[in-house]
Amino acid sequence: MDRGRFKIPMVWLGGALARRDTVIHTIADQPDIVNTLLSQVDKPHAEFLFSKDILDKKVRPFAVYLFQNGFGYIDATGEAIYNFDSNQYFLNTVSDEGRKNASAYIQALFDAYNSL
Repeated sequence: MDRGRFKIPMVWLGGALARRDTVIHTIADQPDIVNTLLSQVDKPHAEFLFSKDILDKKVRPFAVYLFQNGFGYIDATGEAIYNFDSNQYFLNTVSDEGRKNASAYIQALFDAYNSL
């Protein structure tokens, strides 16, 4: 698996942006675009449970990505990639707290999906 394909730069342009000429290095994933953009235009965004405002100074930076038989989790402490077929991590450099956060996030995501 090529982990590099999950690292995607993003450029934002336009008059709605409150912060200009800024490079953000926050670890984020695609769902975070929603809350980040909505907060820029002062719109409520609480219903997007799996999205965070990456420009918020209090946000905990992390990203989750899914692939056919597992998931990846990245935070400031490292990265973990879990394989559902073997029920184990085949890369695990995150802290114990990071692994717990990753498992809790994936469980909440699957619970939300299964409740639809």
